[in-house]
Amino acid sequence: MRPARFRYLSSYGYPDKDYLHTDGVVEGVWIFTRHGDRVPGRCLSPEHKVNDEAAFWMTRMPCSPDSAAAFEAFSKCFPIDIHPGFNQGKFIDTSRNPFGFLTQSGLEQLNENGRKIFDRYNKHGHHFPDMKEWRRGVATDFLSVWDVSAYSTNYLRTILSVQSFLDGLLGTGLLKIGEKLREFDSKVTKERRVPNHSWKSNSETPLVKIQVRDVSNDPLNAFDRNPDIIADLVAEVMKCEEFFKRDSSAAPLAARLANYIPGLARRNVKDFSTLSPSGINWIEAADHFICRAAHGVRLSKFTEFEHDDQVEQTLAAMAHQTLTHLAWRFRQWYKNKKLLAVIAAPPLREIADQIAATPDLRGRQKHPFVVYSLIMKRWILQIMTAPTLFECY
Repeated sequence: MRPARFRYLSSYGYPDKDYLHTDGVVEGVWIFTRHGDRVPGRCLSPEHKVNDEAAFWMTRMPCSPDSAAAFEAFSKCFPIDIHPGFNQGKFIDTSRNPFGFLTQSGLEQLNENGRKIFDRYNKHGHHFPDMKEWRRGVATDFLSVWDVSAYSTNYLRTILSVQSFLDGLLGTGLLKIGEKLREFDSKVTKERRVPNHSWKSNSETPLVKIQVRDVSNDPLNAFDRNPDIIADLVAEVMKCEEFFKRDSSAAPLAARLANYIPGLARRNVKDFSTLSPSGINWIEAADHFICRAAHGVRLSKFTEFEHDDQVEQTLAAMAHQTLTHLAWRFRQWYKNKKLLAVIAAPPLREIADQIAATPDLRGRQKHPFVVYSLIMKRWILQIMTAPTLFECY
């Protein structure tokens, strides 16, 4: 038996000729995918504009007719497998409703990725001799060949994302593409129905269960699994002379940002993201720019300066500096080998064990096809801009 070969791909865009060079057939697939487009994780507007901003973002939410309906539809084929008492029976990201919620665009992004992955492995993947091609929209074709497993962190947006991905992959047609966006209503500032762990599917024959493991043994989320260890290791990085010097030099930029975006100046919050010389949460600052750019929203919208073109230009000029500084901070974290090990080793170890067993599978046995859905910034793969694949061939 030939030894297994293994490679890592940072996107889905590799050309067909790669496989012609190796004369290989993909025998196992492991996918890490970030959640899709979402509403900003936290409202940073002045208090009297919070409802205005929330009402706006509601127009970008899943529209068939809401997030709960999308969850219910997906759960017919892709229900969650989770202990109902985990985190008091709630998803971690629902307390700021609607902030942090997945958008309609986010659902469609992951659905499209699923369709592209189906096409990729219909051409290059493991097939049975009597089935050279799978039929799109016939889930049993794909599932007869691949042992599909799906894992998610305990976030509603990561669960909806992997459900939509599987919908696209298996062609179940649960997501309605191209739905008209919700109408703006100033009185609607949050989702009225929010799923929790007790919502169960009535389906007796689910296609793939979404497994959400208890935080104590979930390899995907070191920040929630070992918060004290992570905090100590991040603090260790922040004490380094290089970090202190450069982050201190970003303090003037942080102050200017907080002047225009007051929610960044959370003086009563004590966490490792703000206990640094620059004094703000740079993820939240970057979030402000990324989410608005993705939806064509003025950077000064919902601030005290939303009709000031000069402020708009000033914020635009600060966007690149903000994203650059955040990227630099992340690089400092993951240059620390102990921090990198705590975050990256558990999931990679799990994958390595599965890859080692793949070459022993017989021709008509199902081969592993594993999807991990997570908050990408909470793992080393946050530095990637596209879903990440590991293939065994």
